[in-house]
Amino acid sequence: MSNGFPDNRFGGGFGEFRVSTIFSLTAKTTLALFVPFILTAVVAHAPLDILAGISPSMAKSGVWLEVFVSTIVGCIVTFGAVQALRGKLFVWRDALQRTGSRFASVLGVSVAIGILVFLCAIPAIIAAFSRDSTGLVVILGLAAAAAACYVIIRFQVSVPVAVMEKKGIFSSLSRASALSEGYRWQIFLAFFGVLIPVVLAFVALAELVYRVAPELIFWVNLFGSDIIGVIGNVLAAVVYDQLRGAKEGIDVDSPGSTFD
Repeated sequence: MSNGFPDNRFGGGFGEFRVSTIFSLTAKTTLALFVPFILTAVVAHAPLDILAGISPSMAKSGVWLEVFVSTIVGCIVTFGAVQALRGKLFVWRDALQRTGSRFASVLGVSVAIGILVFLCAIPAIIAAFSRDSTGLVVILGLAAAAAACYVIIRFQVSVPVAVMEKKGIFSSLSRASALSEGYRWQIFLAFFGVLIPVVLAFVALAELVYRVAPELIFWVNLFGSDIIGVIGNVLAAVVYDQLRGAKEGIDVDSPGSTFD
């Protein structure tokens, strides 16, 4: 069945990996499935968002619940985005079934990447609480940020790999690293070229709403975080799709695909 997408999956020929194509595909896929994706994120996060509005102190104790919910949303959005890129319809039942079977692996991948990013930040954290010079703290902070960015970029498609190729935690990390090799600068440009403008736009919107109608700021922050999360998941799915075409020269819906 068709999802209304062109047969060439929005362009970006096999053997090519273009940042401009990533931008275009991310925008088109997000807009095409905006309603089901945002509905998924809002409904899944609703209990936590309501709790945060009632009692911020209680919400802080639900960090792990937030991780679980974000994992569920990430699985659903990733599966739906890749299906759309394959020219297929987004089907809730299929997305939920894939989420149920891949939840543990995706959660494990997310936690593993989070731990790696935290380890990158340890030297800067220690320096910040020591009596070292400000210059050293700045240098270590920049080094930590660079290392964290490298980890994020290297393993950015780990979740799509876990969801679509049904691999385990370490196999997904290894596969993601292999796929990103040789294209990490392009992934870096695509990742920050998409997310930074989106984040800045919502920050500006939140500032405007806070000045004009402060009673609405809670809802702006709520929907803003959900939209940013969805765009991040779609971006990872698009990068994964394009990396497979560029590195392996195959359509993800070809007979030899690992998706079925």
